[in-house]
Amino acid sequence: MEKQKRPDSLPETTPVDVILEVAGYMTILGVWIFVLMHYPKLPDTIATHFNALGEADGYGGKASLFALPAISTIMFAGITILSRFPRVFNYPVKITPENALRQYTLAVRLLRILKLAVVIMFGVIAMKTVQNAGDSGSGPGLWFLPFVLGITFVPLFTYIYLASKKK
Repeated sequence: MEKQKRPDSLPETTPVDVILEVAGYMTILGVWIFVLMHYPKLPDTIATHFNALGEADGYGGKASLFALPAISTIMFAGITILSRFPRVFNYPVKITPENALRQYTLAVRLLRILKLAVVIMFGVIAMKTVQNAGDSGSGPGLWFLPFVLGITFVPLFTYIYLASKKK
């Protein structure tokens, strides 16, 4: 089967895209600042994993807290690089010269939303981990799983609906 030759155009950056990008970078910065500010006050051992009820069920050194902003930063950077090549993505419709710009715009917007969602999730986990270590709170709690599913799947299903819809 011959590989489809797709247009190599890049979508325009709209004010919404700029807001999503700035919000993502600011959230990453905020998570790093939060972790750095609270790190000296943490006990040597902190909760590193929580079960579905939000109860701590894994423990480790306080330095493990740095994994949260580090992983989210790496994921954010990787998705940012990936979003520069929308013609290589998988799409729910055939890409043609007529629909390429619209499809690429929707796909790149989805990635911007998802990378913001990733840093928000890791930020919430960092915040709840610090609160748990200071006995001023518990783990993420029962609300966290529906929250994660919502900020992941609502944009995804919205994208699929919009991408599949004829203009």
